[in-house]
Amino acid sequence: THDEDLHLSAEVAEWLVDINQIFKDAGEPVADMDSASRRQLFDRLGHAFESYRTKVWQRGLSAPAVMGCDEALSFIDRSTAWVAATIQSNRREDGLYHTYNLIDLKEEDQLGIDRLNLMLEGQVAALSSGVAQAEEAVAISDALFESALYRNDQRSFMLYPVRELPNFLERNAVSPDSIERIPLLCELIEAGERKLLSVDSNGTGRFHGDIANADDISSALDHFAENPRWTDSVNADRDAVLALFEETFNHRAFTGRSGTMYGYEGIGCIYWHMTSKLLLAIQENLVAARRMESPHAVKLAALYERVRDGLSASKTPAEYGAFPADPYSHTRADGRARQPGMTGQVKEEVITRFGELGVRVDDGCVHFEPTWVREEDLSNGTLRLSFCGTPIEFIRGQSGVHLTAADGAVTELEGTTLDQATSAALLSRTGEWQSVRVGLD
Repeated sequence: THDEDLHLSAEVAEWLVDINQIFKDAGEPVADMDSASRRQLFDRLGHAFESYRTKVWQRGLSAPAVMGCDEALSFIDRSTAWVAATIQSNRREDGLYHTYNLIDLKEEDQLGIDRLNLMLEGQVAALSSGVAQAEEAVAISDALFESALYRNDQRSFMLYPVRELPNFLERNAVSPDSIERIPLLCELIEAGERKLLSVDSNGTGRFHGDIANADDISSALDHFAENPRWTDSVNADRDAVLALFEETFNHRAFTGRSGTMYGYEGIGCIYWHMTSKLLLAIQENLVAARRMESPHAVKLAALYERVRDGLSASKTPAEYGAFPADPYSHTRADGRARQPGMTGQVKEEVITRFGELGVRVDDGCVHFEPTWVREEDLSNGTLRLSFCGTPIEFIRGQSGVHLTAADGAVTELEGTTLDQATSAALLSRTGEWQSVRVGLD
């Protein structure tokens, strides 16, 4: 309840109080915080966690302490507001959202942010966050269909847009201008030293093939620093060489298969689990919009159907490249589904199917609101399913619920919501109810 204090371990309670104070001192959350203010907040939150972690590592969690209800609610309100502002700060000009950010801490009092490429995952996260209202959910979904993530041939969405990868010689290529800006490299090249970098016949620099990461660069520089001829130059240009190496390969933005492979859920692939997550996220927003009686619910319903129409079950075998009822990991650019198996897609589609059938539990009560039952779902005016081990039957007729007990007795209820006692028996699988029939008005 909202008037009871919380009993938490003293370390956790102190940590939450510290976070709440930090957010309070920071004032109202803003989506466009400057890098200096962002660094100050980042450091304070980091020190608060460091203090908590140190205490727990040293002595573990101690006996419960009391955290006042008002303090707890204040912490939740402030933290939620800052999370919402953070999400909004990732909105792109095209109406979509950045998915991952890279932080830059090179300057002591600044915290810079670099963005990774567009991804479907960020749009699903934004839709599922609860921050987007119905109008914003419509805008995100509409923008998705107009974005580089949409594949018209499959009527669905890729994880990442199609892009061409640089070839081998284009990757390890340092321009003559970049070399000339670093005196150490010029000196080494002139002396014929190739342990770090060499120059081809076109004047393009190539880092040595044995160099795999920044540690290898540092080792090579340490080797040259041992020679008095290069010691001063290495000290002066070490950071510049490391920066050039990172600029050439951009290792900090490496994302594995999403940036290096054209198959296996990589570039240009549809990852069916994430598409099903998108379907569920739109459904969640649609349910919320209908409860709020939002005028945007109709458009959300149409967008939901459009995403659903791109899933495998809506395709022919020729279009899907496999048996449509089988779950597959991904579809490559060649249009063929690959890697069959019990993928995560199954979980999301079970959840969305129950959502379509209007089966939900709220405040301990089971609700049957079959507002999405389609004509093709009905067989002779009836649709059957199982919920918590109990057969459920939707039939055309007057709205209401008929429950048949194990002894054959029938209970009739007005509306389509079970009370808590009836719901508890159904949810706990006691066998008290043999079947449930729901009338579709």
